[in-house]
This record gives sequence, structure tokens and C-alpha cells, in this order.
Amino acid sequence: MDWRFLHKVLCDFGFLDKIISLILHGITSPSLCLLWNGKCSEQFLPKRGLWQGDPLSPYLFVLCMEKLGYMIREAMENGSWQPIQVGWVGPKLSHLFFADDVLLFTKAKASHVRAVTEVLHQFCADLGLKVSLVKSKVFASKGVTPRRRNKISNITHIQFTRNLGKYLGYDMVHGRVSN
Repeated sequence: MDWRFLHKVLCDFGFLDKIISLILHGITSPSLCLLWNGKCSEQFLPKRGLWQGDPLSPYLFVLCMEKLGYMIREAMENGSWQPIQVGWVGPKLSHLFFADDVLLFTKAKASHVRAVTEVLHQFCADLGLKVSLVKSKVFASKGVTPRRRNKISNITHIQFTRNLGKYLGYDMVHGRVSN
């Protein structure tokens, strides 16, 4: 995680300058060394990242993911990202976050898929991370034509799947998907 992005997120969420300074000092001040073939390397200062085991890290990560949620909402408000609706009267879904997993939902139209990729590209550029295309999957209903699937795959560079499998022990898709 890029520390400049974290600073911006903390400012955007209205944290006091003194609190931001304390948080950033705690993240940026530790030095590291590597154990290489049984010997410690020279110490060095990292330039980015959050530390596993640091009690603040999960909260800072959640704040940064909340920033992605705001970016998605902006794209929805300007009409470039259209969420899907669950059932006839169900809620509209654009995204779900759980720990470090992200599920994104939009209509299977090239323009909406481009909006998704633009939001992700901007977020990743700001955060200093990349989406793992190998671990990513795209899923659509049977009503989406093979031609449209190919077009979406060419935009996202992510392969379609017919089965999303299980997540946290539960099947990702139950029953018939009609849209």
C-alpha cells in the first residue's frame, strides 16, 4: 500500500493532522532486515505497505477499501456503472467487500464493464497494487451471448467461468441466473 494514498484517505475521512502523523510514523518508522541463508541482511527502510500483526493494519486497509466504495458510488451516480438488481424488488448490488476479497457487479454491457475497469485501474494506481487477473473470474447469466462475453473478456483481460465455485464454504450461485 502506497503511504501517500493512505495519507490522502486519512485526510479525506477527516482524521486530525496529529492522528495522521502518529499513524504514519508508526507505519513508516520500522526498519527491516532479511534472513538470507541463515544470515541477517543489512537493515533497510521500506517505502510502502502495512505490517501483518500490527493491530492498526486491518482498520487502515478497511478505510482504503471504503475509498474504493466511494469511487464505485461516484461511477454509479454519473451513470457509467450500472449495478445489478437482485430479483424484481431486491436491492441493487454494485460491490461486496469481505476482508481482501472484492466482488463487483454490473450490467453485461461494454460501457459499464469499461467503467468497472477504469475505477479499478485508478484505485490500483493510487493504492500501488495490481489486480490479480489469474485469480479473477467473470461470470454472466446464460442470456449473455458468446460474442458479448468475448467483448467483455477483451476489455477486462479476465476469463469467463461457468462456475464461480464456493466462497467461505457456500456455493456462489444458487439456482437459475436469469440476468
